[in-house]
Amino acid sequence: FVVWSSSVAILPFMALSLTFDDPSLRWRWLDARPSSWLAGAYLGWVATVLGYSLWTGLLKRHPANRVAPFSLGVPVVGLAAGVGILGEVITPWQWAGIAMVVAALVCVMLGGRFNAVNRPRP
Repeated sequence: FVVWSSSVAILPFMALSLTFDDPSLRWRWLDARPSSWLAGAYLGWVATVLGYSLWTGLLKRHPANRVAPFSLGVPVVGLAAGVGILGEVITPWQWAGIAMVVAALVCVMLGGRFNAVNRPRP
């Protein structure tokens, strides 16, 4: 249901844009280059459908409390893609953010094991 609703969400947003945007800006989207249209279509449909399909598949096979923490990795994957595809350079603040995300994932995924070891038995 979520994937399907994402594909038609553009219609009410276009209506709102036509209603509230400045009239001189309303039809500038017609001047967009084909590469811009392809990028928008990819992000709006291909990436959304693929992402939600993979996510739903994971949730069908594994409990949500085991899968959900990995959504924290989305910014890290985005940074890695920027480095690999666009040749971007990761700043020290971004490295610090990556370290915090990885530390949070380790705490969430392994924290219960450490608690179980240190917890006294009744």
